[in-house]
Amino acid sequence: MLAAEGPVHLLGGPRARLRLARGDAPALVAREALEVGRAARELGVLNPAMVQWRVPAALALHADGRTEQARELAGEEWAAARAWGAPAPVGRALRLLAALAPRRADAVELLREAVTVLDGSMARLDRAAARADLGTALHAAGFTADARSVLRIALDTAEQCDARPLAERVRAALRAAGARPRRAALSGPAALTPSELRVAELAAAGATNRVVAQQLFVTPKTVEVHLSRIYRKLGITARTQLAAALRG
Repeated sequence: MLAAEGPVHLLGGPRARLRLARGDAPALVAREALEVGRAARELGVLNPAMVQWRVPAALALHADGRTEQARELAGEEWAAARAWGAPAPVGRALRLLAALAPRRADAVELLREAVTVLDGSMARLDRAAARADLGTALHAAGFTADARSVLRIALDTAEQCDARPLAERVRAALRAAGARPRRAALSGPAALTPSELRVAELAAAGATNRVVAQQLFVTPKTVEVHLSRIYRKLGITARTQLAAALRG
């Protein structure tokens, strides 16, 4: 049993998701996630954006054959997310409901709603994941052309977020739908993530690491790490080479 001694026990939610993805016994994962939920309630933490224990719990229950209990939990997550109103938890709740939907048509409609809720929000990674799920559901329902279109947008967003596991999942879904996803650039300007590109452009314009850090609201150490990756991807060794490399 998890004791509700403090916020450290709320880390059980992400841990439960990791264990489920790793292939651990669903019954054990469900029990751990439910214990996290109990601890969260005892601490008075009810916001689903803060503790997402119902998602791994419901998925684990479903994998353990307890689908009705999983759907009840998904309904609770949906109600809690709507009460708080933030797009990210609402989108995640809709994705969970879709994963447990008894019919493909229901899953597609729920995922369309999730994409609509997340569009325009700051939750770009959730938006990419929702589109990835929608594209996969559309393909399973026989709407292959629509699936490809949705999956291509999901791939763009996943790459912009530098979410490599998600991007690989979307590429696999695109291949399954008969498309040829472009290869991710490994070198040159196209290989830079949005964050790296912003750092590179500012540094190329003459800004010091401290100035870049202040403008992007990060630490100078973070800028140094970005620059190290930028130099490697652009095949350069000095700051003075940045401008030419970016043009190339």
